[in-house]
Amino acid sequence: MRWSKASVQNEKLYEVPPIELELAVARVLKTQGIKAHEPIPEPKCAVIYDDPESRIPIMFYLNHFETVCVAISAGVVDTEFAYNLHSARIITIWQVWKPFYQLVRVHRQDEEIFWEMEKWAGQFANEQKSRAAVEKSHRAGVEKRIAEGRGMQKV
Repeated sequence: MRWSKASVQNEKLYEVPPIELELAVARVLKTQGIKAHEPIPEPKCAVIYDDPESRIPIMFYLNHFETVCVAISAGVVDTEFAYNLHSARIITIWQVWKPFYQLVRVHRQDEEIFWEMEKWAGQFANEQKSRAAVEKSHRAGVEKRIAEGRGMQKV
């Protein structure tokens, strides 16, 4: 089969972590008494990092999304498609795991590790806010036109 940017993009775009990896991450969080989608407390980050059975699945999980972000930056994955499919997850993962990312940077003495994840989480968060503001403005305009069409004034 001949390589094409479209086939690679399609492959990367729809790639999600295997269910076994998701379950391994869930087990680590459960073992540490951490609820899903809550920021990881700094003391728990150290415990997870120091235990290879906890650290390895977490690092694989986080590396998966770093790879998606690298693909976006490299132009392998279209930014708009990536935003539509992955933005909420990338933003959430960055927010939840930020203390762990920072701990890894310190331990590895590498400020650039997971930089793409941080960059795209920030860009996607800004884009979400921008789109929300536009949507709110459009909604207000539609509501006003509907009210005017009914002969009502919006108070």
